[in-house]
Amino acid sequence: MRASATRLLHSSIRLSDVAYPASSILVARTRLAYLHIDNLISFAKRDRDGRVDAYLLGYLPDELILLFFQKGEVVTAAGIGADSRTVLPIQEAIRRLKSDPERGEAAYCAAPTEQLQMMYHACAAPAEPWLLDSENPEQIFPRLATESFGGGLEIISNGRVNYLTFDHGRYVNSFLYARPGSEPISAYIQTLFSRDRDGVLPALAVSGMTHAPPLPAQALPSQVRMYREVFARIAHAMEVETPADGVRRVDRATAGLIQTHPALASLLPANTTDPASLAISAGALTAALAGWAAALLGELEIVSPGSGPRVLRETTRDHRHVLQGAGFYDQFPWSLNW
Repeated sequence: MRASATRLLHSSIRLSDVAYPASSILVARTRLAYLHIDNLISFAKRDRDGRVDAYLLGYLPDELILLFFQKGEVVTAAGIGADSRTVLPIQEAIRRLKSDPERGEAAYCAAPTEQLQMMYHACAAPAEPWLLDSENPEQIFPRLATESFGGGLEIISNGRVNYLTFDHGRYVNSFLYARPGSEPISAYIQTLFSRDRDGVLPALAVSGMTHAPPLPAQALPSQVRMYREVFARIAHAMEVETPADGVRRVDRATAGLIQTHPALASLLPANTTDPASLAISAGALTAALAGWAAALLGELEIVSPGSGPRVLRETTRDHRHVLQGAGFYDQFPWSLNW
């Protein structure tokens, strides 16, 4: 594969040079033509040895694709291009990986959950670039102490990606690319900023981010379809229960919650977007549907006592096991008897 000339945003680092830390290399970087992506994903999901926290890094001519695995399951995906980092729908990420196998490469590596969280949130936020004095880049560390920085720091040196975490300016933990086990962390970090034998400073990109929350699993297309069905059933039931103003109540509850729960927009009848093209957190989707239903059925319960839990039970009965597992019913004050 000819090395891509595409550069990482706000740096002179080529995307083809980017490499992340790994606790172990499961599949060394190789041509995508030699990998069967579906088989790899199936192995990770079903084989006991494959159920690990890991990432697959795909090198395409003009972008990087990241698949994130937790216990062998692909939970989310991201893309890194010349001008942006962004979260991708899982199926779209896989499609791109398969689109150009002759010119693409990939590496599959195990990594700690905390590192995966930082890798993901550096794309989802995205990480905020920090300006550096190219002649004195090490001055960034006194800045951390002065600003009492709390969060993560991403340091990319000649493509080597490293993550460090701080609490009020004090070092807490790190995930470092190929650091020799015998080398002190401070000595390794110094090499990230050191000149090479010809006196040339490394190509650097440094970014800061807030503390990374847990890795959010994307909602599967089947889950989005099911939630759309439940949304429609509850909305219809409201029209039946309160014929005079059922539609108005539904519209008012939707308008009142869509700012707090943006994922609610993906469930509206007017939204015909293919679920496979959506990158929505499963937790956010459940919270959106449950919050909307709780507000709507809570109003109904005031008007007609006993109707709230009855409608909830009738409209969700077919999917109660999946909804129960997602924590949907935890948002309601009622205990349902099936």
